[in-house]
Amino acid sequence: MRRLSIIIFAVVFIFILAACNQTAKPTDSNDAKEVDGDNTEEVSEENADEEENNDSDLTLQEVFEKTMETNDGLDSFSITMDLQQTMNINEEEMDVGSVIEMDIITDPISMKQNMVMDMDELGKQEMEMYFAEEGFYVFDPMEDQWMKFPNEFSDELLQLSNNQADVGNQLNQFEDFLEDFTFEQDENNYILTLQADGEKFNELLTETIKNSMPQELGLDVSIFDNISFDNVNYDIVINKETFYFSELNVKMDYEMEIEGEKIKVNQDVKSKYENHNNVDAITIPKEAIDNAVEVEL
Repeated sequence: MRRLSIIIFAVVFIFILAACNQTAKPTDSNDAKEVDGDNTEEVSEENADEEENNDSDLTLQEVFEKTMETNDGLDSFSITMDLQQTMNINEEEMDVGSVIEMDIITDPISMKQNMVMDMDELGKQEMEMYFAEEGFYVFDPMEDQWMKFPNEFSDELLQLSNNQADVGNQLNQFEDFLEDFTFEQDENNYILTLQADGEKFNELLTETIKNSMPQELGLDVSIFDNISFDNVNYDIVINKETFYFSELNVKMDYEMEIEGEKIKVNQDVKSKYENHNNVDAITIPKEAIDNAVEVEL
């Protein structure tokens, strides 16, 4: 069961780490004000002019290209993530809520993560994780112990994380599906929405997972041939001025089988990106390096 838990943790970690000529339609969030008393709506000339001045004529293709170009040189950033999951394992249901704060430096790749996880009967658990060239260290609060994943696992995860830290690359994987996006804008952001239903999206997500799974998990990646996704929805919010990610929100349902265990997951992730190019150096604590117990996979 412990090995299964480690595999599930790694799978969740990897998930965390993947109309072309139509211009963005303005949303109606700022274009009307309700007047008390007569239930009428009006827009002042000043606000209307301001909205008109902030509207962009860039196409979805142009926003994709500018976003990938801008994020290609991104040195660091921070993410705050609210992750809500309902996991059904062999008909036993478990709700998991997590708030995750991450600092990421892209070159050389290093990462610090603090996660507060609320797991039904286990209550709240706070986990701390560091990942850098020195290795992958996790503090297990249930054991009150630092853990270190094997170097071979860390090396593969290092390569994966290098790809995941490329924010522009995360957007690039959807370039073949531009015609499936809804493209809107408000005063400050471009808002891209994708309802990723259908077999072609299942193939994209399945191949992404199979290609990303570290071999050191000892897992036959062919098990992912039977993974199925349903009700997958992406909301991507991109700042108009900087072309940095502001938000990435993903809802998905998926079902798979690991070591004879049938797992169904309903997942809702809300991510906010900030602190672009302003993350301080990340150093693995000496306590972790000196006292960690190596995990056997």
